[in-house]
Amino acid sequence: MKNKIYLIGFMGAGKTTAGKYLAKSFNIPFYDLDVIIERHLNLTIPEIFSQKGEDYFRKIESKLLHEHNFSGIMACGGGVIESFGNREFLKDKTVIWLDTDWNIIIKRIKDTSRPLVNKLSEKELYALYRKRRKFYAEVAKFVIKDNDYNELKKIIISL
Repeated sequence: MKNKIYLIGFMGAGKTTAGKYLAKSFNIPFYDLDVIIERHLNLTIPEIFSQKGEDYFRKIESKLLHEHNFSGIMACGGGVIESFGNREFLKDKTVIWLDTDWNIIIKRIKDTSRPLVNKLSEKELYALYRKRRKFYAEVAKFVIKDNDYNELKKIIISL
């Protein structure tokens, strides 16, 4: 198995849940980039967005993505691929895109405190989802549809 696996996908795609499941299944470490950011700044993601803004968050996200040396599985934030530099960084890595259907995602995120969910309308969120799909596809080595854990495990075993 590769020593570094990155999970990408839109917010609510199930990256953290899948990452924890895989880590437990294969007895490997799991990291959540959002949690790493929160610990680094000693602020929650909503606090970072409200106090420092999204641009600041994206800069810290990029810095920590590039600097965090780990072995195991990392769940990346849904917007990590917005940055060209992050896409370039991820292109030669083992990246799995959790390609979750929009109808599943909106049910999962609509009543959450995620900064972009609170800021954007459902129509705007869908436009963001559509925009990011090409970026996920650009960097993903593997694509998992709608949280197919059996397929996800097969990929991990094959690495």
